Amino acid sequence: MTSDHELQRINSPEALLYTKRPAVRAEHIPVALHRFAAPSGPWPWSSRPTSTAGVSSLLSRKGNIKANGGLPGVPEIPPWVGYPGSAFPNWTVDVTDRSGIQVLLERKPSSETAVHNLDVLHSGQFVKRPVLRNSEVDRLWDDLGQAREDGITLRCFFIGDVCGSVLQMFGARYSVEPFFFSSAINGIPARYKEDVDEGAAGDHLTITLPFVRAVDSTMYQTSSDAKDDTEYELVIDLQSPLELSSDKTLLLDQLAVHLVRDPELPTLITLHPKSDFWLTTSAEDMCTRVLMAGKGVYWGRIWRDTNDPTFMLLVLMWHALYAWDESMDALFDSILTSEKRAMNREEVGEIEVTHELHNVRSALLLYNGLLKNFYNSIEFILKHPNPAFAEDSKSQELMSRECEHLLLEVSRLQDTKDMCQQRVENALDLIFRTLTVRDTKTSQSQGWVTQQITYLTTIFLPPTFIATVFGMNISILSSDTTGTLKEYLAISLPLIVVTFWLMLALNRHLREPDTPFYHQLAWPFRDLHTAVVGWTKKPVSPLRRRARGIVTKLGKKNRRVDETERTKLRGWALIQDQLADIVAAEAANPPLTSVVISSQAKQTS
Repeated sequence: MTSDHELQRINSPEALLYTKRPAVRAEHIPVALHRFAAPSGPWPWSSRPTSTAGVSSLLSRKGNIKANGGLPGVPEIPPWVGYPGSAFPNWTVDVTDRSGIQVLLERKPSSETAVHNLDVLHSGQFVKRPVLRNSEVDRLWDDLGQAREDGITLRCFFIGDVCGSVLQMFGARYSVEPFFFSSAINGIPARYKEDVDEGAAGDHLTITLPFVRAVDSTMYQTSSDAKDDTEYELVIDLQSPLELSSDKTLLLDQLAVHLVRDPELPTLITLHPKSDFWLTTSAEDMCTRVLMAGKGVYWGRIWRDTNDPTFMLLVLMWHALYAWDESMDALFDSILTSEKRAMNREEVGEIEVTHELHNVRSALLLYNGLLKNFYNSIEFILKHPNPAFAEDSKSQELMSRECEHLLLEVSRLQDTKDMCQQRVENALDLIFRTLTVRDTKTSQSQGWVTQQITYLTTIFLPPTFIATVFGMNISILSSDTTGTLKEYLAISLPLIVVTFWLMLALNRHLREPDTPFYHQLAWPFRDLHTAVVGWTKKPVSPLRRRARGIVTKLGKKNRRVDETERTKLRGWALIQDQLADIVAAEAANPPLTSVVISSQAKQTS
């Protein structure tokens, strides 16, 4: 009976990915878990303490992997079967289960499982070796253990659609940290340098680098093709492929490489899990790209001048750089097409243009972080030279020069990305401004139409009034009715007066909101009172009105002068009163000096 834990593991996304092929292409790449990008934490892929009782401590990675068996009647177990727990005790079944490695360990070789490999010779030549298909993986362990011929600078393995046995063989033979496989299958960016043995001259470099690659839109067919074109998702998914109007689709690809810089066994391993499903670079394509670089004069000269296997990392970095460059070209062409549509009067209001530009701008925000990660990966290679070539000044000079070339190219890509982002913002701003101008013109045209309708209404108002009057049901106009003109006027005139009264009262109330409304209802009487008072006053001649104004002004001026004089008089009176109070106080309480003087005068007399 299957336990709940096993059901959860079987139904996990990793298990579904490797056990059942969906009917359509993948629409979403899982978000990277950056906290698992390096084995620096004591609990990789584990949220609770795991028991390591009975597991020997990791003293030597190479010494931990031993062949079991050898007893009579007991078949010998290959040493790679116990990987990764045999070499890394902290990678228990629970940890490998959560990281997705356990699904790979239980997976059998498929028709797409293949190991492409080639050798880089001291002479600078690249020699392709036979490909190991799914039916030949059983002899892979023996091939990995065979002694290499002299004159080999580096052996490269490109693993496509890795299965459990292939993963264990490579991990056990070259002492690969399991986090390399977990980072590769989960798309986690990683940069890590590990010293295998302090006494040895070699080390291990691990780089997992996501980048963007452009493919034809015809190659990428998803279930979104069946959706209605007028429907759009409310959330812009940055992990989904970006379909452009230039018949290109930008996909997230990755470069997962592990370099063993052992002077005795220099090896490079690249992992390409489910490349057909994700439409990423396959192992065969990567091997072909490396062979094409080896046939060039430029890289051939470099490999003849140095035997440092680190330069193969730069070759792979150039592959990612080419993919970035092609993606930026496709993105730039798409932005140009959107700009043309934005400047087209007929298409500027279409939602498709705005939606595509918003998707491009959101993708550019993601690409900013990916380009920074690309730049940091090249600096990581430059800052960690091969210990075996520490005294080789020529090799160090070549490494610095090639890394500088790559860094300059990445900086150029960043400038191109910034330029594309600015052009997208300009296009969006152009669309919004164009729509604003269009709305303004529409409002003006609607106002003009309303004005014309008003004119027409004014023209037809008298005829309408006349037609209404002659259509009234009164005896003066129609002989077959009993209604009279007096009755019509008796009903209509009071209604007209009341309506006019209420309209003016409401208008006055809006202008004077502090005045109660019932007070505004009395406006006819107040206006009548004001008019009557104005009529009863005698008319004043202009000369007399002017004279009254002059007298009023002089009166105000004299009033101000009188107030000033009165203020001065009150001030002097106040001062005199204060002086009188001071004199009276001194008389009542004379100072000590005056008392002494008066007493001396009496004695003298």
